[in-house]
Amino acid sequence: MEQAKNGCALLVLLLVVLALVGRCVRPSDEFDPEVERMKFERENFSPAQPPSREGFAIGAPSDPGAEYRILSITRMPNGNLEVLSRRDGRSGTSFARREIDCDAETYRYLGEGDTREQALRDGPNPGPMSEVTGTSASSDVLSAACARGPFEP
Repeated sequence: MEQAKNGCALLVLLLVVLALVGRCVRPSDEFDPEVERMKFERENFSPAQPPSREGFAIGAPSDPGAEYRILSITRMPNGNLEVLSRRDGRSGTSFARREIDCDAETYRYLGEGDTREQALRDGPNPGPMSEVTGTSASSDVLSAACARGPFEP
């Protein structure tokens, strides 16, 4: 029994050593982090759209590399705000439509996507309202929208 345990431990150790050696002997030009990052963004993010001055810009300390704009704020029948926002950043342009309860400081996504049209479509299941955190884009949008109140361009 002891010999079987030692054999298993030796096999695991051998596999770990082989994996480490394999990393060390890989050609250095095979992996370029900048090339991999650019490939990842190209495959996983939306393209940038032309700049917009629609709505109003908001500060977004939680996402310093991006510009956020609130495009519209309307009052829903339940008294909450429906806020359409746009994000322009290195990864491209995206849109989000949130329901916001200013009194409870909660929100949920109603729709989102790479285009305004996608964000205006209702998602399959908006789920429950979530509390905002002090370090999220949703908290930045909530603060600006609740301070401003309803408006449509």
